[in-house]
Amino acid sequence: MSTIDLFTDYIDYLESKEIAYAETYIPYYLCSVGCHMLNIRQQRLKKRGEKGIYAELGSYPNLRLNTMMVAPPGFSKTFFMELMLDPDIGIIGGTTIPTKMVQNMTEAAFVGSDGGGDEDDYDMGLAEKYKDGILGCEEFDSLAKVMQTDHSGNLDNMLLTALDSGRVRKDMAHANINYDTNVSLFAATQPMRMDLTSGFARRFMFLKFYPSPEQIDEMRASRRRGRGHDADFDQLQTFKNELGLKFSEKVAGIDQVRGVEKLDSIFDDVGVPHFEEKVYERMAMGYSVLKADSIVTEGGTTYLDIQPTRELRHLLRQAMEWRDSLMQDVEGDQILSVLRNTSQGSMEKEELKKFLQMYSMTHAEAEHILKRLRRNRMVEYNRDKNQTATVHLT
Repeated sequence: MSTIDLFTDYIDYLESKEIAYAETYIPYYLCSVGCHMLNIRQQRLKKRGEKGIYAELGSYPNLRLNTMMVAPPGFSKTFFMELMLDPDIGIIGGTTIPTKMVQNMTEAAFVGSDGGGDEDDYDMGLAEKYKDGILGCEEFDSLAKVMQTDHSGNLDNMLLTALDSGRVRKDMAHANINYDTNVSLFAATQPMRMDLTSGFARRFMFLKFYPSPEQIDEMRASRRRGRGHDADFDQLQTFKNELGLKFSEKVAGIDQVRGVEKLDSIFDDVGVPHFEEKVYERMAMGYSVLKADSIVTEGGTTYLDIQPTRELRHLLRQAMEWRDSLMQDVEGDQILSVLRNTSQGSMEKEELKKFLQMYSMTHAEAEHILKRLRRNRMVEYNRDKNQTATVHLT
């Protein structure tokens, strides 16, 4: 039987079903799955009092890679998660990794609550129910609003701790919450609802999709071509089996991760802040664990060998670009991304403002943001003889 490479074989399968942009976004979800497996291995070793597989600053850190997709409504945020987590069409759903899709996420739903009753009235949170699993949250806004108050000093640090280390500790009126979780999150939100100035941004890898009118046409054509394409459940089971084999046999035998320092030159070239490097290091680990020949045994020690291949370098640089653009100007980046993704790098101003309503951006908001971009010399206007304004990238 030939070796399965999920980064090519699974994506080829999705493209055969006419799923648009699978090659752009699915690799990052696969990286997260690989990290989830590695983190389970790391935490089990720690629990047994043994050396972990990856040490950092004198400790064995959490290796999860939580993802956050930022896109307008209707542009595959939920669908991509389903392709991973759904028990039927997803390649993780139905494996030994527990999965669940939830529409909204609140603090109580994620962490747990005392139910407002006596001491026995305790509602277990999803982070505890799926402590070794992966949760998909279609609209992360409810929980994000709690976390985005970091700058005002009202952030519930327990939420960030749960994402960082997996420790969940909270004293309440009728119950004390005290557990450890390894749950990984696939989250999604809409562009105008994002605020990346808070601490929670450092806990996620961001995937960005701000489609232009031309890309929307591509997605429409792809969906129409996909009519009548059935799921190939035998092929999907093959992918599930591959993940199961990786988890139960390959990852379970890893003693040490090596080669992370090979990423340093990439970080230095881009100028990645030191506190963001670990996001990309985790991503490289998750990528490597799902690749063939990355797990090697030498001298009685089994290593996960990090090799910055061309494919991995591309994925890293794309993720860095998405994060950088989101961190600089969430609102302005939506307009700039739409313009960049057009063939001419321009749109008529009124057409652009109308189009941006899909991003939940009003005409007044779009006008304000365009003025700021123009003032910062990031866009410019050209007018034809009829005084119709066209917005161009500078």
